[in-house]
Amino acid sequence: MPALRNREIDVLALARPAASPLAEELFAIYFLKCRLELLTGWLDLLGLKHEDGISTDDEIACPETADLEKKVAEFPASQDEDGELLLQRFAGQAAIDWSGLDVLIA
Repeated sequence: MPALRNREIDVLALARPAASPLAEELFAIYFLKCRLELLTGWLDLLGLKHEDGISTDDEIACPETADLEKKVAEFPASQDEDGELLLQRFAGQAAIDWSGLDVLIA
């Protein structure tokens, strides 16, 4: 089995349930500081209000299933090395309880 790259090892370690609160914070910082354009592109596509990638809504309602499916298809996740990771981490946030998104990115 080929050795995993350091980034892959880090992602796997942060995916462990005990690391969830820490992982959520670390990934938020990563996307806010290093991949802001990708993050804001996703938030804008969803039509979510935000200020520099940080939500300004008190509650984040899930779009209708068909609309969400269309937006996930439009998002260029496969064209960016962090696209899939962004979708997974967005869906994994405590504030996001969108079962439809979980199914679409599984």
